Amino acid sequence: MALIIEDGTGVEGADSFVTIEQARTYAASYGYELPVDDTELEVALRQGAQYLGLFDGSFSGSKTDALQSLAYPRIDSYIISGGVKTSIPDNYIPTQLKHSQIIAAA
Repeated sequence: MALIIEDGTGVEGADSFVTIEQARTYAASYGYELPVDDTELEVALRQGAQYLGLFDGSFSGSKTDALQSLAYPRIDSYIISGGVKTSIPDNYIPTQLKHSQIIAAA
């Protein structure tokens, strides 16, 4: 079954923040090993996205829809970098979150 990618619009049934291609590109750049078989990688990416959901209470803001399947998109969310608090648009999926999903899948 193909991944359903969350693009920041609250995609119904979304189960991943990244595509297989994005995951393979990032993993190759940083030396992470992912399953060679695409079906196995899809499962690993779904598991990675679900793992990130365990930290939902640690993320700033709140889900845009209480029934959405993943931790993002969020409203009133922000990132702090160098002591500076920067608001995240409600339809934005942080790059760090995408990378974290891939790392968790590895």
